Amino acid sequence: MAKPSKKATTSQEFNPKVLEETNQSLRQIATGLGFIAFQMSNLKDKKNPEKIQFLAKFGFDRHQIAAIIDSTASTVSKEMSILKSPADKEETQPQNTDA
Repeated sequence: MAKPSKKATTSQEFNPKVLEETNQSLRQIATGLGFIAFQMSNLKDKKNPEKIQFLAKFGFDRHQIAAIIDSTASTVSKEMSILKSPADKEETQPQNTDA
């Protein structure tokens, strides 16, 4: 029984242009799936903070969320900052070590 030979690495496998095009396609697919999930949810008639929170839980970034809810990335960023939980805010605050 012959041993399988090692496959030669082609230049296309590591071509940055091909990787970027693939990455872009995957982002578009993810945004499309997010839009479908959003449309199937009961949030279509809700206010933006609820929509943003829903989509952020799925890992969408502010640009993707803005595209899905027909808003701007700036508006989404502001809402995400407001929605950030108090525990998260405390973690980012420097702690006073003076006793």
